Amino acid sequence: MKIKKFNSAGYEKWSSFYNEVKYEIDQVAKSPKISPQDILAGYNDTLKEKYKILKNSDDISEELVSSKEFKIKKFNNSYELASCINQCLSNYKFYEIDISEIWDWLAMMLFDQIFVPGKIRGAAKYRYVVDIDDFFTSFRHMIRGPCWTVNQFGENARLFTHTPTYQQNDWLEQFIKVSFSVPVNGYKLSLQQIDLFMKKGRLTI
Repeated sequence: MKIKKFNSAGYEKWSSFYNEVKYEIDQVAKSPKISPQDILAGYNDTLKEKYKILKNSDDISEELVSSKEFKIKKFNNSYELASCINQCLSNYKFYEIDISEIWDWLAMMLFDQIFVPGKIRGAAKYRYVVDIDDFFTSFRHMIRGPCWTVNQFGENARLFTHTPTYQQNDWLEQFIKVSFSVPVNGYKLSLQQIDLFMKKGRLTI
């Protein structure tokens, strides 16, 4: 299949669905800091069934005409995931596809890989429903963040997207924020230095 984007109704349904997920998790949480166990308990069978129905709906999205074939598979890390998506969208310039309706459709299709109860810590909405106009949270989206990084920095992005697809990466978030005020060429040196430190065992990310 080709990559799609939500229509207006689909986008609202996805946002509403995740509001329900977050609400149920909050209801079972025993403290303001949500634990993996809270998420496991909150994401109940009713929500799982609603997700299946939404994912299989035919009237909530439209195909991107110039998308290449997108094959959903088990990705080992966020770098693999982002590389696959970017390749499928390579007929577009990044700014042309940098919209909420695409990132969130992908979040829905890959939800079982980026939302893994029992393993994830925290369930903030911005991880799965992007506010594209919010600089401080849009890069925390589990699909957009890695895709933007791989698009900008190619294989160098491995250093910040090697984590499991469901894991929020603080290094990635800080890297993206700082990169807006630092020339890309300057970051190539920084990435090489970080890679050297990692090989010497002096840095763990």
